[in-house]
Amino acid sequence: MSNWSELSQDILLIVLEKLDNVCDYIRFCGVCSAWRSVGKTDSHRVRHQLPCLLFSSGRILPINQLPNPHPLKLPAISLPQDSVCRGSYRGWLAILNRDMTMHLQNPISGQRFALPPLTTLLYHHRRHYHHDTATWPVRKAILSSEPDSSSSTCFVSVICCQGDLFYCKLGDSTWTHLTLPNFVEDGGFTDVIYHMGQLLALQSTGTIFTFDFTSSCTRLIELDRVGYSWNHSYMVHCGDELLIVCRCTTCYGTTEFEVHKQDYTTKQWRKVKDIGGYALFLGYNRSLAMLATGLKDLKPNHIYFSYKLEWQSQRSPSENDVGMYDLGQSKLKPLCLNGNTAEKTSIWWVPKLQWIC
Repeated sequence: MSNWSELSQDILLIVLEKLDNVCDYIRFCGVCSAWRSVGKTDSHRVRHQLPCLLFSSGRILPINQLPNPHPLKLPAISLPQDSVCRGSYRGWLAILNRDMTMHLQNPISGQRFALPPLTTLLYHHRRHYHHDTATWPVRKAILSSEPDSSSSTCFVSVICCQGDLFYCKLGDSTWTHLTLPNFVEDGGFTDVIYHMGQLLALQSTGTIFTFDFTSSCTRLIELDRVGYSWNHSYMVHCGDELLIVCRCTTCYGTTEFEVHKQDYTTKQWRKVKDIGGYALFLGYNRSLAMLATGLKDLKPNHIYFSYKLEWQSQRSPSENDVGMYDLGQSKLKPLCLNGNTAEKTSIWWVPKLQWIC
């Protein structure tokens, strides 16, 4: 056939069924308007969209290219310059700009939602932040849900450099500082998640706190003591269970992970080596667990991680700490991503296919 745009829709749909990562889908939709139209129809099918790495330059690297030291030419999307991504949830990004403004962005459609000025955060950290350095006042941002202009139910929580926790509701003019009861030992927070209308926050001391957004009180309430927490720890909902994942690092990057879950009988937290065929994705994104069964490019019982260690040694071979960890075998596989090691940050990103068309 001399004109690829004249292929029938049935044939194109068969081709689309063979595509299992977002990069190939983007290339398909970019062939011509006829293929793009078919892709838009197909995007509403239920399919398992695997996370991909999104670099600060806007380049996208799918899961099946991770082990490849020389990945194919990567598609790219437009991201703001002189900024860093501090959060990701269902395709939305939390962007922190050098002028100390912050917003949520859909990088495919370009839709944005402004967040409150960081004045509250900067005042709180005026002794720790210096504008002429590479220090960014926000370590991580977590979204409760997808932002929607017709709804104000989206909450954004941020963990600052010193481990303090703030939150805002979409449309708020200021950030609210979440404080601890006076009798609780002070310690910074390492991660937060949202579950059934409540925020769960993990303190570096190994204590889990909860916060109910329907309450007028801005204090966190102690929920449980894990007893296991390192400087880099995460909370992940995996199936019906809550996991605490601790990540050990040196100046050269990640060295190992430990996963802990609660024993329903003893109510004690214990170390586990099997997470039931799930794969975990940790980093600046809202922590994600995906069942790897039937997904050929996803390794079960593995932890996929991506992070930039702000204090990492200049002698380190990569500013990005990216890799896979086999939990059962306790084996680490760092990934040297060709020319991507110079990127400022990378984040796990799961776009919705209908946004692309």
